[in-house]
Amino acid sequence: MDKKYLIGEVAKMTGSSVKTIRYYDEIDLLKPTEYTEGGHRLYSADDIWRLELINTLRYLDFGIDEIHQLIAGELTMEKALAWQIESLETQANTLANMISILRQAEARGGDSLHYIHDLVNARTINIENRKQFIADKVEEANLFEGIPSEWTSSGWSFNPQKAKKIADALNSSISDFTNNNQILYSG
Repeated sequence: MDKKYLIGEVAKMTGSSVKTIRYYDEIDLLKPTEYTEGGHRLYSADDIWRLELINTLRYLDFGIDEIHQLIAGELTMEKALAWQIESLETQANTLANMISILRQAEARGGDSLHYIHDLVNARTINIENRKQFIADKVEEANLFEGIPSEWTSSGWSFNPQKAKKIADALNSSISDFTNNNQILYSG
């Protein structure tokens, strides 16, 4: 019989917090292998390895949804890595620009607040680059396939929280519709 570990032991072994491990259980990212009679979570070596994988992906700035998709096999590792590299490169460029602005302001001295303001305004193109990057990825993933272009082309901006709420509402409606139609057509 393989050894099982309580959540506190797993937290100490992996450097994760108990709260985080419980959260991963709640969102079905990391389920315990079993529970004790008292309802305590028990984790196997495989569960601990999966948590280490999740921690590694989180360190690399992967989102929870991306990790879900990777583990479920809905997203290929190659595609996820390519997207993540592009995203991190964009962030690195933004950070490099911020550091450059601060160094230039530091070197100038004097009225550096106005100078910082002017430099930031001159570099707002980076914000547009980030928006374009996200829009390109959304388009590349065909997220709006079958939706009329006039609904997505003007004034479109991606809000992950809003998109999740919409998707959840649609899934609920589709489920209700399907269940009601099964009752109607069942016999």
